[in-house]
Amino acid sequence: MTHTRTRTPRLAVVIAAASVMVATNAFGATSAHAADDPSYPPGTEPSASAPVEVDANDPDLKLVEGSTLAEAKVLDIKEAKVLDIKSVIEDEPGEERREDTNSHVKWETDEMQARR
Repeated sequence: MTHTRTRTPRLAVVIAAASVMVATNAFGATSAHAADDPSYPPGTEPSASAPVEVDANDPDLKLVEGSTLAEAKVLDIKEAKVLDIKSVIEDEPGEERREDTNSHVKWETDEMQARR
């Protein structure tokens, strides 16, 4: 008895697999789009309401005797200034050093410091 194997043409298998993948992408995927209005985390939505009233005579404020509260003021974003904060982090043996600012990060190693 002789057994003969029938081979499935490889090209047909590849075309069938590619067709399944294309169909899955075309019909199964949804498109992403940006929302028309910005979203805010819960409880942080901007509001135009007046600031909360604070009783300057409330004993829970724990003010030092003779001190007073400053007048309430609503800050405009244009007036607010971002402080330029610089931090320097170094590993214990001093082989690596990183300087961070609001706009720049600088890495240094011992070899880089020796070249200067």
